[in-house]
Amino acid sequence: MRILVCCHIFYSELWEELKPCIALLPQQQTRLQITMCKDDPDLSRKILAEFPDAQIRVLENRGYDIAPFIDTVNGVNLDDFDFIVKLHTKRNIRECFCHVNYRWIYGKRWRRMLLKFISSPTAVNQTLALFREDPTIGMVGNGDCWIDYERYNMPYDSTFIAPELKRLGIKTQERGFLSGTMFICRAEIFKPLQHKIAFTDFPAVADHRTNLSHAYEMMFGVLVYENKLRFSDYRSRPLGLPRMLFLRKLFFRILYRCKSYL
Repeated sequence: MRILVCCHIFYSELWEELKPCIALLPQQQTRLQITMCKDDPDLSRKILAEFPDAQIRVLENRGYDIAPFIDTVNGVNLDDFDFIVKLHTKRNIRECFCHVNYRWIYGKRWRRMLLKFISSPTAVNQTLALFREDPTIGMVGNGDCWIDYERYNMPYDSTFIAPELKRLGIKTQERGFLSGTMFICRAEIFKPLQHKIAFTDFPAVADHRTNLSHAYEMMFGVLVYENKLRFSDYRSRPLGLPRMLFLRKLFFRILYRCKSYL
């Protein structure tokens, strides 16, 4: 079991939350590649003290965590790895009315949701066991973060995603992705993407949502379907929407109504 860990560090103070997650992986079979947006000698020393074989690169601030991930994928032979783990330093959510699948994600909750698949020995063992036992599984993460395009009426498809899929020769019509882009997947699913888009194709990070980076976040899910594989929650629970959906919708409806009076 050969694992490539692609870890992008933008908020250096959050490295301490990622470090114990990475340490839970089988170290002799794991290669850690870290990207940063600025040189940080103190942080680099801390990382190398824990993971002496880690490779650390400083890149221009482009494409959020997506472009550095693609740059890392472009720089390796995917046949050398069975799995890829993608991690990054997701900041706290400052907007207290935010939700994903009607699950509240204020503050640290969003980052901790995303990391659950790799946050404990039990979770890591469950995750790796899924791949060993079921060859149809292509990507595993926290199923609470899985998004169904059609249910959410995503606006990116025709503007950004469809032209890129056509350019890459990807034909599947199935849609769905793990929001927040922290996951473990079979390395082979990224072969249709490798060397077909470059780090410099992504614009410098701008203060808006509708851009190439968010399109590729969604396209990572399309790659799973293109390889005729499927998603799984690390606990093997149903993906997406939670139980007691009516009550959760009602809660957020009331919350947003209250917000309009603030």
